[in-house]
Parts: sequence; structure tokens; C-alpha cells
Amino acid sequence: VNRYLYTALLARWVGAEFLGIYSMANAIMLISEVLGKMGLETGVMRFISRLNPEADTEKIQKLIASALKMTIAFSLVIMVGLIISSDFIVTQILNESSLLISVIIVFAIAIPFNVLTLVSAFATQGFKRLKYKTLVTQFLNPTLLLGSM
Repeated sequence: VNRYLYTALLARWVGAEFLGIYSMANAIMLISEVLGKMGLETGVMRFISRLNPEADTEKIQKLIASALKMTIAFSLVIMVGLIISSDFIVTQILNESSLLISVIIVFAIAIPFNVLTLVSAFATQGFKRLKYKTLVTQFLNPTLLLGSM
């Protein structure tokens, strides 16, 4: 609900052209997030759910730490790659306004933080605590977007 409200308010406040720029940058960021997560969010959730939290605490901590390290490292590579290639993407592939370059760079900086948040949220789901994942992915992120306007 918050995301729809955010998009409607953004369209009303900035107009169709800037909403299009936002939507393109957001699509590029979401694709980059999928690559940055490397599927580890579901892997972490799956393996944590199979372990006993009382008996396998050390294994669980190592699993989560390893997944977070890998996703941060890979998402930083994706972030840098996106920042470096943003000019090429906008001018050669999309043939759009140069404002999109700046927006892509800002969104690229957010990729490691979003990936870290998503993998962490899925880790809590592995403990069979869905309220934290739902709170972060369905309420907190969209509310922060809305509040940042």
C-alpha cells in the first residue's frame, strides 16, 4: 500500500517525466539487487530453518556472517560497476536525459544497504519469525521512501 501511495504522490509532485526517470532507475536498481543477493537470501533462510537454534548456534552465526559478507562484497562490485557504466547505459542504451545518470548513481549507492537488509530479513524468516521480514520489506522500506520525499 505504501509503495502505491509513494508512486502516486511522486507522480503528482514531480510530473510524468521525473516519474519515468525514477521508474527506470528503480528498475535498474531492482535488477542489480537480484544480482547482488546471488540467491543467498533464500539459501540462508533454507539452511537456518533446518538447523536447531539452541544446538547449532555457532553454525548459524557462521552461516549468516558468511552470507552477509558475500552479498556485501558482490553488491559493492555491482554498485561500482553500475556507477562506472551509468553514463553508457543512459546515453547509449536508453538514450535518455543526463539526469538519469545522477539518479542511477544515487540508487546504486543504496544497493549494498538494500541487499544487506533483504538477506538479514530472510535470515530471520529462517528462525520462523516472519514478522521481522514483513516489517522490513513491506512496511519499513516503503515508509522510508515515502518519508524521504
